[in-house]
Amino acid sequence: MFGYLSDKQQGNVKRIVSSWLKAFIIEPSLTQHKTPEAYLKGFDRKKAAESCYEYLVLMNELDDSLSQVEKKKLVKDIAKYIDLRTPFIYSHKQFGTPDYKIDKQFFEEMPFHYKFNNRKALSLIKEAQKSMVLNHKSKWISEKPSVKQIKLIENKIKKKKQVLRVNIEEINKYQAAILIPYLLEKQTFDQEELQELVE
Repeated sequence: MFGYLSDKQQGNVKRIVSSWLKAFIIEPSLTQHKTPEAYLKGFDRKKAAESCYEYLVLMNELDDSLSQVEKKKLVKDIAKYIDLRTPFIYSHKQFGTPDYKIDKQFFEEMPFHYKFNNRKALSLIKEAQKSMVLNHKSKWISEKPSVKQIKLIENKIKKKKQVLRVNIEEINKYQAAILIPYLLEKQTFDQEELQELVE
């Protein structure tokens, strides 16, 4: 998706498409439909992408590089990205749920039209979770983990028959936050930091 663009161009296009999706699809659905979720499940992603493309043209957002991309190709990728971002933006607008807190079961309630977006969505959630933990690093280093976090770590360490290099009572909240996804086999943070904690 948008692999033919530079990272900067991809970021710019994704930002504009997300803003368009929020303003012209998600927010109107919340005020104009009794069951916005049903509407959002069914709206035509390709037609929406064509409208979004026209918006890009109208707002002079197509720079020289983008204008050289075949319209059909760009519209196709915009449709895929609209499909990917719809449940995220809807969940945030309707329930105030940040990306890192979205439950993957939500994607069963609001399924993707492009099935490969299931994998991409899970990847986005993991990246959001990782960013959230890293953004709190300076604060959490001086805080103690919760009792629930400690119990989870103890249980998983026991099951995996692994050994912590440090006393579990001495770890801070940030260390707990990078240990838990690793022990749940959901995500790996900084390998060096993990190796300092786990043998």
